[in-house]
Amino acid sequence: MDTLALGSMLAVFAHRYGDLRRLKRAATYATMLAPVVLIAYVLVMGQGLTWVQLFKFPLLAILCCCLLIFAQTINVVRSLFSLSILRSMGKCSYALYVFHPYLLGFFNWKQTHLRGTVGFVLYFLVCFTAAWLSWHLYEKHFLRLKRYFQDLPKPKRQESLTVFGMPERKVEIGVSLE
Repeated sequence: MDTLALGSMLAVFAHRYGDLRRLKRAATYATMLAPVVLIAYVLVMGQGLTWVQLFKFPLLAILCCCLLIFAQTINVVRSLFSLSILRSMGKCSYALYVFHPYLLGFFNWKQTHLRGTVGFVLYFLVCFTAAWLSWHLYEKHFLRLKRYFQDLPKPKRQESLTVFGMPERKVEIGVSLE
């Protein structure tokens, strides 16, 4: 299953039912299988098996969906994900994604004396500093421009749509030709 489709189904479920509590039991069972899958993966990795590559990313996506479900339904996990350092990393995450390959090339790990944990920590600090500067000097100023765009009115709910056998919710899809 495509990982984007799995995330989309989770979003549809959350929108349809208002929360993810109904999925907590399934997420618990899926998470219990995680150590077994991890051990199996460690035993067969590096052997060039096609079926391992076929299942690796969907299983990782399922575990990430379980983590999202737990973040919505378990207070301890929710408060862990609400830590200010994680929220600030969330603001800088796109810049981290954009900058890290260029900074990795700059560091050129094979020719530097900084290897292992010290090199990784230094690399992370440089990447995070670049992302933080990008957020504060560039991105947040553009986000302030959103106030100049008016919100579109939300559509009235009338027409029925069914997704994966879930109960119907009426949604009006209306276009005014005035």
